[in-house]
Amino acid sequence: MRSTHYDSASYYWNILLKIYSENGDTYGMWVPYHLLAEMYKNLKEWPKSKVYFEKSLQCIRLEKKPKDYLFLLYNFINACDIEGELNLYSQLKDEYLSFKHEQGVDILTAEHSTMNRIDESLTDRRKRLLKYLPYHIKNKSNFSTCDTYYHLGQTYMEEKNFDAAILAFTGMLESIHSLDLLLLKYAGHTTLYQAYAAKSDYQSALMHFQIRYTLHDSVLHIEKQMNELNVKYETAEKEKQLAETTFSL
Repeated sequence: MRSTHYDSASYYWNILLKIYSENGDTYGMWVPYHLLAEMYKNLKEWPKSKVYFEKSLQCIRLEKKPKDYLFLLYNFINACDIEGELNLYSQLKDEYLSFKHEQGVDILTAEHSTMNRIDESLTDRRKRLLKYLPYHIKNKSNFSTCDTYYHLGQTYMEEKNFDAAILAFTGMLESIHSLDLLLLKYAGHTTLYQAYAAKSDYQSALMHFQIRYTLHDSVLHIEKQMNELNVKYETAEKEKQLAETTFSL
């Protein structure tokens, strides 16, 4: 019965693929490709699932509509994590975080970064983060490396292991040193200031506080620009939906 159910689903999703293809809607093909990817994932046929995930992502990348793009990346990332595809996991997560950053999102919050698990202990979280870190470094996945070091540092801060936290936050800043990412650099110097202050190294704390202070006005300007862009984007999307609804009527 299970096999028949999936055979039927595969049949209809391939028909849907053909319809999109005949209509020249290459972007729309991401949906049936994704459905096929999820089907093969559920059937424990990861090689086939991976192929369809990749086909779906190729379609999505044509326009990168935020809701579609992030939804698919999130599912693909989780599938790679489960299947132990950690190189691909690292690359996709970097793509996910990079796009979130471009959209003006604070990628260091729990919602947008490591996808922290409910009731996960600090030890388990750190073990999980350390598992991914070598792949992020090897792949030069700068956003993922930055994110991982940041959350490693937070686990050490909670345990009051300030020296280990400082090493992690320093690694965070080093991972984005060559990139013009003021928001992330601001966060890095903020955490280092807090860590040094917590261990009563006030000279080092003051140094990072001063750097943080010099970045402050630039960060506020960037946040204002990002908020304006988000408002313009949301307005354009609403106008587009209204136009499509009016046309269909």
